[in-house]
Amino acid sequence: MEEEIGAAFDAIAGHYDDNDEHAHIADALVRLLVPAAAGFLVDVATGTGAAAFAALELLGPTRIVAVDISAGMLGVARKRAVTPDPGQRIEWLRAGGRAAFSVPTAASFSPSPQFRRLLPAAGIRLPASRDDAAQLLEGTGLQLQQAVELQSGDARRSAMLLVAGG
Repeated sequence: MEEEIGAAFDAIAGHYDDNDEHAHIADALVRLLVPAAAGFLVDVATGTGAAAFAALELLGPTRIVAVDISAGMLGVARKRAVTPDPGQRIEWLRAGGRAAFSVPTAASFSPSPQFRRLLPAAGIRLPASRDDAAQLLEGTGLQLQQAVELQSGDARRSAMLLVAGG
């Protein structure tokens, strides 16, 4: 599935920016961060780099790492970067990659009552098993490579350590 998604974006990469819709959306998104100063930013699903370029202009970070599932989109972004990023502050990482993160397990998570009310509204679902952890990644372009349940020192709390790849 991931290869199909990447191939679909590769196919449209050369014409993705034929209108200014993506640049407009990216600019509006980055403006939500203003006036926050940024030393380092990560642009996930950068496409042709519109949000990375907007962040460079509006936030002036020292470094941006931009990743995307599509090698074609990254290729277009690299070509477009010549003018907006002459100092090469944007690092265009290769398509794919890996992400590692941890989440508390459903059985051991005991948030405050206020935080517990926020979870369903935010669409946050905690994994109870390896299969649940794999489902958390659906639609992200990443596939679960490893899931390990880690017990804390008091044995009442545990976390799921996840490694996913593209």
